[in-house]
Amino acid sequence: RLQYGTDTRLAGLLVGVAVGLAAPALRRRVPGPLTAALGAVVVVVLWALAPADGGWLAYGGLLVVGCAAGAVGLGAPTLPAVVSGVLAWLGRRAWAIWLWILPVAIVTDPMRSGLEGLPQQAVRVLAPVALGAASVAVLDHLLGRRLVDADGRRRVAPWLIAAEVCLAVVLVAAAVAPGQPLTVYRQSTATGGTPAVVFAGDSMPYGLGSIVMGRKLDSEMGIAGRLAALPGCSFTEGDLINRDRVAPFNPECARLRDIFREETAKADPTMVIMLAWAWELYDRRVTNDDGSTTDFVVGTPEWRERFAADAQSALDDLSRDGAVVVLLTMPCVDPDADTPNHPTSSATEPHRVAEVNAMVRQLAARNRDKAVVVDLDGEYLCPDGDYRAFIDGQLMSSDSVHFSQDGAEKLWRDYLGPRVAELLGLPDQAGA
Repeated sequence: RLQYGTDTRLAGLLVGVAVGLAAPALRRRVPGPLTAALGAVVVVVLWALAPADGGWLAYGGLLVVGCAAGAVGLGAPTLPAVVSGVLAWLGRRAWAIWLWILPVAIVTDPMRSGLEGLPQQAVRVLAPVALGAASVAVLDHLLGRRLVDADGRRRVAPWLIAAEVCLAVVLVAAAVAPGQPLTVYRQSTATGGTPAVVFAGDSMPYGLGSIVMGRKLDSEMGIAGRLAALPGCSFTEGDLINRDRVAPFNPECARLRDIFREETAKADPTMVIMLAWAWELYDRRVTNDDGSTTDFVVGTPEWRERFAADAQSALDDLSRDGAVVVLLTMPCVDPDADTPNHPTSSATEPHRVAEVNAMVRQLAARNRDKAVVVDLDGEYLCPDGDYRAFIDGQLMSSDSVHFSQDGAEKLWRDYLGPRVAELLGLPDQAGA
């Protein structure tokens, strides 16, 4: 697909190589300052207009950004000394700066830091530059020490290698560890009587709840949103089978059930919105006590029995203090949807979503006193069996699984929010 040719770092590297090779000839033919200025304007404009969920960036946008940055580099030597000096300074540290971009982006996620809007963007731009510059300075200092043997051969100090490996492990662990910030978002010690609504499950309710709370949609409705979610995790244990590949069960995911209990105990919710089915679309392999394995294939009687037991236990955890649990059906996973990215896993097989949603409805039927189904699949996102990537011109998802930020807001305002308000007995939220 097109994005595989443009949404890669290779494209940027190739643009840089092309600029380097063509620079001597081009500089005699194009006005340097004007070329650099136009390139800078294009970079800034595209950065300001870039959608949060990628969108057109994956279909040539990043290539355009790379070409614009190449134009800046092409004209840099003709710029005033101060400007060209700054660009040269950044260029010598570009690799280190790039390495810090992802860790900074993860740490400054609204769910972890509370940063949003311009302050968040400022930190995400300035922090990698500062950290990259500091990293280069430290390495220059260390490598400037005597690392050459008496015979002139260069040697690398073992302690330096060990220190770099340890630092990398610590930084990666700090960036990706779920920790408490992943399950609590600006949680108040008391709601003052405001109904608390907990979003429970995996990355889907995590993203949805984050937008509802981050954009104050919960306070607009008169509720207090909370999270009890762990992205990438299922309440069902076992190795994940994806076609011919088997991924070991992540032991960190065993915390999800504890998170359900802990966060509902803190929030004392009136309602829990549960969407925890994305990882249930995969077959599971469980290792028995004798070392043998048992596969639970979606749709088989064994799988249904196991799913029913695990889902019931999770529902009991979420409703134990009297909360009503809204069970959202799993939207169809459509590999042909008009979304920027297209899933290719076994989850795209239609019978899997159908089986999971049937079990969700049965779960609600067995628990009529504390559970109700709201149909994201048949009523809103996949009414005809195909994923509605755009609703009223708004992109709903980047991959027919994870909600885009604006798509999550539209889903809440147009469909889910009014139903939540109705169940809670709040004023009609239609058109809010």
